[in-house]
Amino acid sequence: MANQNPETKHLMPFAFKPKGEETLSVQMNVRISPSLNAELKKKKNWQEFVRQAIAKALDEENNLKSA
Repeated sequence: MANQNPETKHLMPFAFKPKGEETLSVQMNVRISPSLNAELKKKKNWQEFVRQAIAKALDEENNLKSA
């Protein structure tokens, strides 16, 4: 839950806001190789890259099942 302290209310415009409609409130841990980790960390926004890659893979899998 966000900090409701009235002394920090002026900071709310700077609070994290998700890009999409759903909040990004769930964390997931995945084990990857050190070389894959190094490649991901080279990306400017690697977290969003991983989210999009997972979403794309799930969409493709669902499309194959429904075809």
